[in-house]
This record gives sequence, structure tokens and C-alpha cells, in this order.
Amino acid sequence: MGQYDIYRYLLEETAPDRKLYISVSKVAYNNFFTQDVIQLILRKHQLPIIVVDIEAEEITQWIN
Repeated sequence: MGQYDIYRYLLEETAPDRKLYISVSKVAYNNFFTQDVIQLILRKHQLPIIVVDIEAEEITQWIN
């Protein structure tokens, strides 16, 4: 998480009304982020994710 936490802390100080999302490709999400242990970590830390279809250049999923 490291770098995400740095950005989140800075955003909380400079623009507290904004929310920071982690952007991942659809392929990475399907191959890695759907694993049970990773889902547990995401829920525990309440990490919001945007899943992007790189080839179609569109957001396919917002996960809060």
C-alpha cells in the first residue's frame, strides 16, 4: 500500500473533499485482485478501485 497511503494522506490535507482511487486494468483485476486474500486486504483497508478496460479505454467497474 505504501505509495497509496502517501497520496491519500496528502489529499486529505490538501483536498479533503476528494477521494483517491486505485486504478487497475481489467486483466490485472481479474487475475490478481479477485483472489480471496487480496479481497480480504481490500475490504480491511477499504481501498476504492477503478477497473479499466485498457483496449476499450473505458471504466468497467467502480468499487468503493
